[in-house]
Amino acid sequence: MIATVPRGNMGSHSTRRASGPDSCLVRAMPLADMVPRIAGGHEFACEPSLKCFTPSDLARIKSLLERSFGKMLVEGYLDSDDFRGVIVEKGPSGPKGVALVREIPGIPYSYLCKFATDPECRRNGVAGGLWTVLTSEYKPLVWRVAQGNTCANEWYVKRGAQGPVQVGKWNVYWLDVRDTEAANLAPVVAGIPETFVAAK
Repeated sequence: MIATVPRGNMGSHSTRRASGPDSCLVRAMPLADMVPRIAGGHEFACEPSLKCFTPSDLARIKSLLERSFGKMLVEGYLDSDDFRGVIVEKGPSGPKGVALVREIPGIPYSYLCKFATDPECRRNGVAGGLWTVLTSEYKPLVWRVAQGNTCANEWYVKRGAQGPVQVGKWNVYWLDVRDTEAANLAPVVAGIPETFVAAK
């Protein structure tokens, strides 16, 4: 169950949306002021682009991703124009979960590029709520997980992920895509350039 809480008076950060699938807020808004969706006992902001977020919130999102994966994002990753969905947990002390969805040439479906939770806040419902919001908004969906990441692979399988198809070091998963089509797309998904580098 996902509930949306009315914003009420949006105050000085009032914005309007452009129309169309690639719409974004005309002006960035603080995460704390975004309309929340409630899932798994947590509040989440769901926006079409990282450009909807303020520089300070983007810094928190970047920090969360790097702490969660234990690696550094490649330079300019968050500046890309191919994001089509951003879901961020609205924790009182900063975001504790984030999912990033991108459009990738050659893939006709949403590509889940990042799904991360704060290492200190796992098993508290953030991941489950994040997954609920993600899969209610972005399907069909494809993504990949390193074969050596046993915990992540098991987590996705338990939540109904279809697949995987193994390509190189990756397991490729999908939701609401025909198995034969997903198998054909798997090499494309596996071939997407990596967006993390080893931490210094």
